[in-house]
Amino acid sequence: MEIFKCSRIPMIRFLTLLISPLWISSIQACTTLDLGNLLARPLKTASRPGFNTQRLEKIAILVERDREIPDRMIEDEFIRVLLSKNYTVVARSDTQAILKEMQFQKSGLTDDDAVNLGRVLSVQAVLIVNVTDLKVTRDRKQLQCSMGVRLIGVEKSEVLWIGTHSGSGSADNENKLLKKLSVQLADSFPSHSSN
Repeated sequence: MEIFKCSRIPMIRFLTLLISPLWISSIQACTTLDLGNLLARPLKTASRPGFNTQRLEKIAILVERDREIPDRMIEDEFIRVLLSKNYTVVARSDTQAILKEMQFQKSGLTDDDAVNLGRVLSVQAVLIVNVTDLKVTRDRKQLQCSMGVRLIGVEKSEVLWIGTHSGSGSADNENKLLKKLSVQLADSFPSHSSN
């Protein structure tokens, strides 16, 4: 302790000189950081106890639309990934026709509406995808997005599986961010067990 007391001012200068290059390199590193990774929140999923994908012979996918988003692209990513996981997915045209016939609006779809749609389509479950938040940062350089997915069982009208994910990316490429979140959420969905 005596050493530090005697040389307090030189020690402070020494520490300042030692830390300054690290500080400058940290600032330089920050300019190259990908804010999308820095601001991304982890993907979270949960399923009902006893949830068994073997019982899902056929599912429908529905993207809720409460803002201007490329819902077709989001739906295509979910279909592509779920088909690769051995699910049978109802054709989009069938889903759209039934929605029109039942006079549903895709915005504000309730779980009961999804169950009714599922019964008409003869599917065991309806996967509802919703972009819950989509906003540009103050500096207008980054886009922040949150997405939620829930699988509603038609038989008992219950939530079987749920997933949420958030991230950010360049404000001039909304589709890239939405596609990335869609693929990551769809990848987290359990594979279909065929036994």
